[in-house]
Amino acid sequence: MFLLGCALGGFLGWEFAAIMTNKNQFNFPIFIVSLIGAWYCHIVCHEAGHAVFGLISGYHFLSFRIGSWVATKSDGKIKLNHFKVPGILGQCLMIPPKFTTAKNYPFRRYLLGGVIINIIITGVSILLYPSAPSVWSAFIFCGLMFIVLNGIPYSFNDAMSFKIAQKSETGTWLLYVQLAVNAELNQGLTLIEMPAEFFKDLGNDVQTSYFGTWQETLRAQQMLENQDYNSAIDLLVPLWEHKNQIIPLIQLTIAGDLLFARCLVDPQNPQNQELWKFCNKQKSFKQKLLGNLRVKAAYLALIENDVPAAEQLMNSADQFISPSRGEKIFEEKLISAIKNA
Repeated sequence: MFLLGCALGGFLGWEFAAIMTNKNQFNFPIFIVSLIGAWYCHIVCHEAGHAVFGLISGYHFLSFRIGSWVATKSDGKIKLNHFKVPGILGQCLMIPPKFTTAKNYPFRRYLLGGVIINIIITGVSILLYPSAPSVWSAFIFCGLMFIVLNGIPYSFNDAMSFKIAQKSETGTWLLYVQLAVNAELNQGLTLIEMPAEFFKDLGNDVQTSYFGTWQETLRAQQMLENQDYNSAIDLLVPLWEHKNQIIPLIQLTIAGDLLFARCLVDPQNPQNQELWKFCNKQKSFKQKLLGNLRVKAAYLALIENDVPAAEQLMNSADQFISPSRGEKIFEEKLISAIKNA
């Protein structure tokens, strides 16, 4: 945030100096309107940068998200879905090339491609600035924001992903696993059908980064699919105890899956109410996603003992969506476990 403030301060200072020296005929209403267009232009071009540099590096197109709209390639066709992912304005996921060695794995251009395009657009906007100051100021301003927000390691942005993948062979491997699992889910495979190496216990090599945390939640979900609920609980409890060190998006996954497993084997655990309250406070838990339905139905049926409400919810499953075919099959399996409990 400090760096973002510096970038904003520098931009405003530059504009103010230009106005005071009469070198800039600045029109604030035009700037505000241009700001909207520039913002979405930078989002689209940022994600297109990932796509272009990914293709150059041997990746293949999987999905392209802008806001709550996502276009996904499946069976050679592009399908459009609508659902939000908290904290993500845009996202371009690619099918990764086969992993050989961490040293030679081509992740750098793919991860940095978005920022590179933002830098290029910002540079061109500076050159064009004299022709339409109010318009190109908006593009420069948005460009600086994107460069700082994605070029400086923070939370789970591109630069942080690059930093983690660059830091160790384990980090590179975990990046590959993330991309490979997304690709397999899109093809309709579930977790238990994927290579066992994706779910191996990396022990102390799994860092506290979101790569490592995501890997642990992935392993826990495979255990849920195998109906090994107690093992999933054993894996998820330590993650929940350290939730303040984990990004919010993964916190909800941990809370929901831990609550689901407890509903089936330990419905009287006093921590269940804490997990339920946490889930209900999250905006993304209110979305019509099949994973949210699964957790809510389990809680209603097995903790609240409100079977009619749970059945009504499960019968409306066709009104809920899943990000991929594999996730839909996975969630349907877990919903069946509720019905058979």
